[in-house]
Amino acid sequence: MFLSAGVCLIYTVLCISIGCLLLPAIGVARQVWRNYSALAITATALMLGQCLFAIIWLGLGLMGYFFLIPITVLLVLFLSIGIIFVRRDIVDLFNRIFAQITDHFVELPSSIKFVEALVVLVVVLLGVFNAILPVRFGAGDGIFFYMVLPKLMAASGRLLPVIGYEYTHSISGLFGEMHHSVLLALGDEQAALLFVWVTTLAMLALLVSLCGSLGIGNIGKVVAMVMMLSSTSVSFYMIDGKVDIFAAALGIAALYWAVEVKRNSVNWSALYLVGIFTGFAVVAKATYAIAVALPISIILLWEVRKSRYPIHVWIGFIVIVILPFLTLVVKNSVLFQEPFAPFIFLDGQIGDKYNSQGYWNSLDVARNILFTYPLALVYGDYVFQYGNLSGLYLAFAPLIMLIPISSWRKHNLLIRFSIVILITVLVGAVLQARYFAPRFMLPALLSLIPVIAFAAEKAFYSSGKYSWFRNVIVVCLCIGLIGYSTIEQDMKRLFRYKVQGVGICDLEGFPLPECHDMLAMNALAGVGDRINVSSGYTYWLREDLIQCMATKDEQRLLSGGPDNVLKLYNLGFYYVEKVGDPWDLNNVPENLNVSAKYSRDSIGLSPAVNIYEISAKDPKISPAFGCSQVNYPAWGVVVRN
Repeated sequence: MFLSAGVCLIYTVLCISIGCLLLPAIGVARQVWRNYSALAITATALMLGQCLFAIIWLGLGLMGYFFLIPITVLLVLFLSIGIIFVRRDIVDLFNRIFAQITDHFVELPSSIKFVEALVVLVVVLLGVFNAILPVRFGAGDGIFFYMVLPKLMAASGRLLPVIGYEYTHSISGLFGEMHHSVLLALGDEQAALLFVWVTTLAMLALLVSLCGSLGIGNIGKVVAMVMMLSSTSVSFYMIDGKVDIFAAALGIAALYWAVEVKRNSVNWSALYLVGIFTGFAVVAKATYAIAVALPISIILLWEVRKSRYPIHVWIGFIVIVILPFLTLVVKNSVLFQEPFAPFIFLDGQIGDKYNSQGYWNSLDVARNILFTYPLALVYGDYVFQYGNLSGLYLAFAPLIMLIPISSWRKHNLLIRFSIVILITVLVGAVLQARYFAPRFMLPALLSLIPVIAFAAEKAFYSSGKYSWFRNVIVVCLCIGLIGYSTIEQDMKRLFRYKVQGVGICDLEGFPLPECHDMLAMNALAGVGDRINVSSGYTYWLREDLIQCMATKDEQRLLSGGPDNVLKLYNLGFYYVEKVGDPWDLNNVPENLNVSAKYSRDSIGLSPAVNIYEISAKDPKISPAFGCSQVNYPAWGVVVRN
């Protein structure tokens, strides 16, 4: 735990340090930092540092040099630069953050102080859980491929797409995966999960700063924090290895600085920050072309119309937006020999062919989703949705109608911003109804919070003698924070993990059969044995086994039955996992032994599984291929003599 926390802390400070160096290079001079919230500047620096490090780790992975020594040398170099040039800036920022938080807390009414104290408690607990508990199951994607790729990269020293998920890895810039990779290489999965928690805090800081830029007071900021933390579309992705939080934080950063452009409080430097974060957000998650790029485009079109900036500034902005996409092109060129994958894939065919997930819902279900907006966002439980918005969206949104027109006149920027975001959400709802999930629109959905928080704040102050209404707001905030976060679930997981000694496969309160299957394979297979598995839950496998797993063509041999056993053995597979019906061991080739070493019946939606050991009756008969350590610590498939 302490080692993980230390690794995460050092990496966080490094990201902030590099970001503090990059800010003046972009044009945000140190003398203007005090014009902004210290939270916003610090979070912006953190995200800028993440952008640079993501490029560096991607480059090392593509070149095959993602090993501990090059990583350590680079980090020590950056740490030295940070100590020399920006240590005073960082100390000043953290002093300002402390003063900002203290002043904010002092100005709050007593009842809201209690809510904010509860927010702090929840945030701390979420961090503690991520420091102790392993990656939680969630919807499964984290341990299907989001965490598998970093595990592969950290173990092998090179970037490799996860077998069967080439489409997913071709369409993504692998922004979050790069940070997972380096933290797995330096520490463990706890360090990676803790950094997701840190990034969530940065997103929270940017959302609060966005509220401030839109004219929302301290009470509204507390409401905003509670609404974000009580949205399971945020909290679920803090714990299960997914990378949505990284992309969402980039999106909120882009929207925050777009508002600063509208406020005209800085020069062109704010515009360049918008470009950097917009480009990286879309590269990190393709659906953010709607959730981030669309509202940014609408907001900035007003600036183009007014021609406040010269043409070369706008050309620079466009170039900056495009630059992150070059990393995507380079990555796909190296991994897939096709720079424009997945839109054009390896064989020149349209990439959607390779998207096995396809559309999630039928047209009828899509209509139901559209007709039930915004209820679907809060209470929906559609296929692959995995996470909702806070119930406070619906509880507090009607308060908007109670705000006097005179109050709205003083908040033109808030009105315009909220209209742009609402248009974005509606466009996203129409275009993405068949693959509905709030995380695909998360930055835009979170950006609806300021106007709702503003309404709740006005209602709190306008209640007058109706003090009971204030109490209702406070109670709603407390219930939302406790009831909708993952606190209760993680408390149960922690009790099972540390008190009852429950293994990782049973932390959810129910057995995860695939987890037990993979751990059984770990116990059976020796070092250097190749395995052939059908399950996608390969994150639980040992590092050497993951690196020498079967390719898609080799996996297809499992469906052929025992008649393919000889082919499997020649390819070096000593252990194979057969999903579904077991093999008829009476039809095994005469020169081979095949024995069942592990079996389980179907559990729920998980089919039955059998693990077989393959060996030759004549020890002189050896496989043509095997798994060996080709370049410490990397393993790879080799031809045996």
